[in-house]
Amino acid sequence: MTKKYCIIGASAAGVAAAKKIRQLDDAGDITCFTAEPQVPYNKCFLVDYVAGIKPYGDLGIFTESDIRAKRVNLLTDCPIISIDPQAQCIVDVHGVSHAYDALLIATGSKAFVPFPDHCRTDIFTFHTLNDINSLVARIFRSQSKRIVIIGAGLTGIEACDALLRMQCDVTIVESKPHILSTLIASQAADFLSERLKGAGVKVVTSGFVMSIEKENNVVQGVSLSNGDFLPADIVICAVGQRPNTDLANNVGSQMCNGYLIVDQYQATTIQSIFAAGDCVMVQDARTGQLMPSVSWPDAMQQGICAAYAMVGKPQPYRGLTSLISSSFFGVNVTVGGYLKERSHYNIADSITFSAYERTATNDNNELDHFVFIGSDMNRLRQLRVAFMSKI
Repeated sequence: MTKKYCIIGASAAGVAAAKKIRQLDDAGDITCFTAEPQVPYNKCFLVDYVAGIKPYGDLGIFTESDIRAKRVNLLTDCPIISIDPQAQCIVDVHGVSHAYDALLIATGSKAFVPFPDHCRTDIFTFHTLNDINSLVARIFRSQSKRIVIIGAGLTGIEACDALLRMQCDVTIVESKPHILSTLIASQAADFLSERLKGAGVKVVTSGFVMSIEKENNVVQGVSLSNGDFLPADIVICAVGQRPNTDLANNVGSQMCNGYLIVDQYQATTIQSIFAAGDCVMVQDARTGQLMPSVSWPDAMQQGICAAYAMVGKPQPYRGLTSLISSSFFGVNVTVGGYLKERSHYNIADSITFSAYERTATNDNNELDHFVFIGSDMNRLRQLRVAFMSKI
């Protein structure tokens, strides 16, 4: 009997799962659903797309020919609105019911926007290809390119770098005392802030945005809690993401802080339903601590792991690799691991004109945490090897 596989979501985890399922089950019926109108693409490349470094054709991760070769039924612009675990079926936005023997929830995350009128003109997010296309179209038809980015995490700074290449006048606002506050300490942030300022970015820290000011429904700027006003024609919200887990939550799957809880085989607490990617919490490979999944490579590995379990050949997921990397303003920024509270570390900081490095080793001289900001890829490889050796 042909087994029916349904996959909700067509990004890193969903596409990796679909490809692996076909490899493991040549006869299975695979249907993949995505709420987006495009064929699957790599979100990691959206910044390069905005900057003009990568054309649209280079974004794809599951081309039309791949889809045909893998015999996957990909339904674009087709969000799923409900799951019935008892009947083992899902219902799409068109009211069509789809039966499954194994279901993967790979719905990823959504941009968090703290303003209720965010969908109106001139307030944008930087999360999907639709977001990017809308933003770029607005910039091209604008007589002025004053942009305020709210949030100086990775997404905000990546967006900042790309928009400077479009000759935009960019101000980035962070409510915390320094940029990248969840990833790096103040010394590293100061080093990076100087690069942003040197490139022409106005950096505002400890700046809490109270409201986005409009006149006749046209953005004029943002007001800060200290009374300052920052003029802008366009506002981008980059204040974080939230997991897309409403579907699973509605059917009673176990959750933690809005994320789906899965076991070592990516199975949820509901029979025949699996989950992978940015919507789940998984164990850290080094510490065993439950952590949100945030990286593209980890999402792919989870999707592959889920595929094995879905076809009845379970193989355990090795755990999350806490390694975050990006490049902007001429440097690579990589952060490995994190410092645990009430633990003893031997911390060494090194800073030059062109690079910053922090390493934290434990009493066994093992590298538990590092921050690298620079362009020396040989040194970065050394740090990564030392960090990964503990896994």
